[in-house]
Amino acid sequence: MIREITCQQLLDKQLRFIDSWFAIPAPDRPVIFEVGSVEQFNEGHLPRAIRLPPLPIAADRIAALVQYPSPEAVIYGQDRSDPLPFQWARLLEAAGFGDVYILRGGKHAWAQHGFTLQTGWVPADHFSSMRPEPESWAA
Repeated sequence: MIREITCQQLLDKQLRFIDSWFAIPAPDRPVIFEVGSVEQFNEGHLPRAIRLPPLPIAADRIAALVQYPSPEAVIYGQDRSDPLPFQWARLLEAAGFGDVYILRGGKHAWAQHGFTLQTGWVPADHFSSMRPEPESWAA
């Protein structure tokens, strides 16, 4: 099922609050994907995001994405008008992700809410098989 998710809802899925002052990373956090160019990703992306290239893309690469240990995926683009997250969401759902969320307002909304953007490639901490994206994905 494809649904929208707000910035605060995404933050709540990533953290487990011990009390009102202390939170730890949630063990069952969703996989976060940004759709866009390498330049857009390197300018800033949500923490732990993995870049997806603009479509089209080979089917074997889509199948490889669903092997991550999370049944949930959050996908976002630059802003609310970006059509690519919706196209990718349909592909991820068809490939086997149980729940696919589209971040309402995209990266722009995340930054507008005052949440942190990271720059450059950041390893995804609980994806031990994750490697830097292949050069062939650079779009």
